[in-house]
Amino acid sequence: MECFPRSTQLHLYLSVNIHPEIVPPNILIMHNSPVLITDFSNLAAQKWRIVNDDVMGGASTSQFQINEEGNAVFLGEVSFENNGGFASVKNDESLNLVGFKSVQLRVKGDGKRYSFRLKPQSKEKLPNYWFEARFDSVQNQWIEVVIPIGKFRPTYRGRTPDPAPTPDWSTVHQFGFLISNRQGGHSGWRSTGFALIVRD
Repeated sequence: MECFPRSTQLHLYLSVNIHPEIVPPNILIMHNSPVLITDFSNLAAQKWRIVNDDVMGGASTSQFQINEEGNAVFLGEVSFENNGGFASVKNDESLNLVGFKSVQLRVKGDGKRYSFRLKPQSKEKLPNYWFEARFDSVQNQWIEVVIPIGKFRPTYRGRTPDPAPTPDWSTVHQFGFLISNRQGGHSGWRSTGFALIVRD
């Protein structure tokens, strides 16, 4: 069995040019140091849950678990049966991203394309859509993915909603990972296994 460092963290980075007087009091200024979102130490208490295409009649399956080395593992099988084609894991904890400039992920994957997603409330009277940023994993290699907050784009069932909402980044109430046939990078398969490992 391959051994991974015993560390499992997602980070946010503070913007260099944020002024303390305009940052809400619940955001800690740390001189551009990373701020921990979650350490995956207790998946149930941290409100992680699986949402797959079976909610729409699909047949995809997935799990979110901790391996022996303490890393978070998102794995399963995406199936196109019954017009399905996605698997996801999400966290229902709230985040206030005002004053942050990027999300940093350290992941080891299988060469497939994934997305990291945030669900803020809309500033208009529009539905609260997911905002996602897609990234390509590298087969059996750890990589660092840095996603500027401004690069997250609204999505609804793989498409950009029209009109597109303006996100209120102070009211993010869900975040997580997704793999989908609509993300591109998966041409030619009807059913595929996947595995994404996340660590510090």
